[in-house]
Amino acid sequence: MLAVARSSALYTRELALPAGWWRRDFGPLVIWRPIGEQPELDPVDERPVLALPAVFRRGRYHTVDPDTLARTPVGRAEAAGFAEHALTVQLPMPPGGGLRGLLGAGVRGARRDAAGVLLTGLLVAALGLATPLVTGDVLGRLAAGGGSDRLLEVSALFVVTALVAAMVGVINNLMFLRLEGRLERDTQIAAWDRLMRLPLRFFGSTSSGELTSMVMGITFVREALGGLLAQALSAGLVIVMVVVLLFAVDAAVAGLALAVVAAVALMTLVLGAVVVRRQRRALPAEHRIAALTNQIIDGITKVKLAAAEDRAYAQWAGVNTTAEWGMRRVRGVQAMLLAMTAAIPTAGQLLLLAVLAGPLAGRIGTAQFFVVNAAFLMLMGMLMVLVNAGVEALALLPRIEDLALVADTEVERRADRVDPGELRGGIELADVSFAYSDDGPMVLDRLSLQIQPGQFVAIVGPSGCGKSTLLRLLLGFDQPLAGSVLYDRQDLSELDVTAVRRQCGVVLQNGQLFAGSIRENIAGAADYPLDRLWDAARMAGIDTDIADLPMGMATVLPFGGGTLSVGQRQRLLIARALVGRPRILFFDEATSALDNRTQEIVTTSTRALAATRVVIAHRLSTIADADLIIVLDRGRVVQQGRYADLIADSGGMFAELARRQLLDDADTDADTDVAAGGQPQP
Repeated sequence: MLAVARSSALYTRELALPAGWWRRDFGPLVIWRPIGEQPELDPVDERPVLALPAVFRRGRYHTVDPDTLARTPVGRAEAAGFAEHALTVQLPMPPGGGLRGLLGAGVRGARRDAAGVLLTGLLVAALGLATPLVTGDVLGRLAAGGGSDRLLEVSALFVVTALVAAMVGVINNLMFLRLEGRLERDTQIAAWDRLMRLPLRFFGSTSSGELTSMVMGITFVREALGGLLAQALSAGLVIVMVVVLLFAVDAAVAGLALAVVAAVALMTLVLGAVVVRRQRRALPAEHRIAALTNQIIDGITKVKLAAAEDRAYAQWAGVNTTAEWGMRRVRGVQAMLLAMTAAIPTAGQLLLLAVLAGPLAGRIGTAQFFVVNAAFLMLMGMLMVLVNAGVEALALLPRIEDLALVADTEVERRADRVDPGELRGGIELADVSFAYSDDGPMVLDRLSLQIQPGQFVAIVGPSGCGKSTLLRLLLGFDQPLAGSVLYDRQDLSELDVTAVRRQCGVVLQNGQLFAGSIRENIAGAADYPLDRLWDAARMAGIDTDIADLPMGMATVLPFGGGTLSVGQRQRLLIARALVGRPRILFFDEATSALDNRTQEIVTTSTRALAATRVVIAHRLSTIADADLIIVLDRGRVVQQGRYADLIADSGGMFAELARRQLLDDADTDADTDVAAGGQPQP
C-alpha cells in the first residue's frame, strides 16, 4: 500500500479514528476491514485485511467498491466493523502548476461547498431586502396619514423574515467554515509538498529565515483571506440585490447607485495600487529581518564567544528600522483610504437627497422614497465593508506574489522519472563536468570512474579538489553540466531520485540531529521495531552509551544534539544511516571524531552489510582496507589503486597527502605535550 502511494507521489499518514469519525471530514481515507472472525481490529497486526477507500460526501464517509466504484454510506453499525486506524491520503500539488496551482489546490473537490455558500449567501442577501421594503411600507403609510392597522402584521412578517435570514445565515457560516477548512488543509499540504520536492540548490540560495517567512506567509494569507472573503462575498451579494431593488423602484436612482459604486471602486483601486507598490518594497526588508534574527539565534554561541552582542544588536536594529519604516508607509496609505471610506455613508446620503431634491424631484412617491433611502443606507454600509476588505486583500498581493518563488521553481521529482528497482550497488560517472555557476571554474572536469557492487571505495584529495561536490552529484543534489551519473547502468537523471536515496545510507559532513528522542533520531521517518534500532546502534558503536542513559532510547535530545559529545553525535548519524540496511553507503568525513576502537567497530559492521561503500576521507589511516582509493585534484582523477600501491609511489599525490598528515599529527602531538607541561620531541 505504502509502495503504491510512494510511486504515485501521494502523501499518507496513519490516523487513529475518533468516535463518530464517519461524520467528520479528514480527507480521503483508506480504512481497513479485517478478514476473519477475530475481534481484534488493529490494522498493524499481521492478519489479512481488506483495504477500502473512503470519501466524505454529503456529511458522512462513503466506502468505495474498487471494482464497481459503488459508494456505501458509513454509519455506526458499519464503522464497528472497521479497524480503529486508517490512512489519510493527500494529493500532491500538480507539477508545473505554479502559483495558480498552489492557491487553487484547496478548490479541488470543493465545488459543492462553494455553490452552497453562494446560494445561501444570495438567500440571506435577498431576505435582507425586507428591511428597506418594510421600512418604506410603514413610513410611507404613516407619512400619508394612514392608520397603523397593518403595523402588527408587517412587524410580524418582518420578524419572521429576520429569523429565517438568521437561520440561513448560520447555515451559510457553517458551510463557509467547512469550505475554509478544506482550503486551509489542502493549500498547506500543497505548499509543503512543493517545498519538500524542491531541489537542494534552492535552499542553498535562500536563507532559512527568509524561506520560513515566505512559507508562513501561506498561513497568513489563508487566515486573512478567509475572513476577507466572507466579508467581501456577503457585502457583494447585498450590493447586487440592493441595486436590483433600486432598478425595480427607479432606473435613474439605480444608475446613481452604480455611479457611487464605480467611484468608490476607482478610489479603492488607485490607492490600493499605492499600497501594493509600497508593500512590495517593504517585504524584502521583512524577509531580511526574519533571516537575520534566525542567523543571530542559531549563532548565539559564536556571538557570545566574540563578545559581539552590541554589533549583533546594531545590525539587527538597522534592518529592523528599515522594515518598520516600510510597513509604516504602507499603513499610512491604508489609514488614508479607510478614513475616506468612513465618509461614504454620509456622502452617499447627502448625494441621494441632493439628486432627489434636484434633477429627480417628483419622480418617486413618499413610500418609494423611504424604500430608496433605506436601501441606499444599506448600500453605503456594504460598500464600507467591501472597501475595507479590498484594502486588506490588495495588501496581501505582494505576499501572494512572493510565494511564486516556491511555486514556480522546478521540482526535483517529476512524474516522468522511473523507479530504479532494487539497486545492486553499481555506480558509474561518465565524463562528468560540473561548475556551480555558468561563469565559474569547473569543480569537476570530465571525471570518469566505476564502482562495482559491494566495493569499498575511498575518495581523497586536497581541500577544494571536488570530493564533496562529487558526493552531491551522486546523491542527485546537483545535476552535471555534461556527462552522466549511473546507478546499475541507469542514468540518475531519468530515475526517481527519492527512490534511489531511499536505498542509500548517508552521513554528511554537516549532518545534524533533530530535536526528539534518540529512537526518533535513529529511525527517522520510518517505523522500525526497537530491536532493529538497537542493532543499528550496536553497528555504530553507540549502544553502550545509549544503555547508560537513564531514559535509554527515549532520551530526548535538543536540535543538533548539543548534550552529546561530537563523537556520540557522529555515531548516532552513522546508526541512522545503517538502520535501513542500505544497498549503498556514502560517508563524508563520517568517522573523523571516532577513536580507533569505535572506528574498527563501524568498519566491521559496514563490511558485514555487503553494501557498496563510498567514503570521503581525511584520515588516510581509516581507508587502509579500501578496495579502491581514488585521488582527486582540481576535479580530475590523478591516481587510483589500493592503499599499499599508492603509498609506495613516493612521487604521487597520495603519498604526499600521507606525509603532510603525518607532519600535522606530529605537530598536534607536540602541542599537546607542551600544553601538558612536557617537551616536544625532536
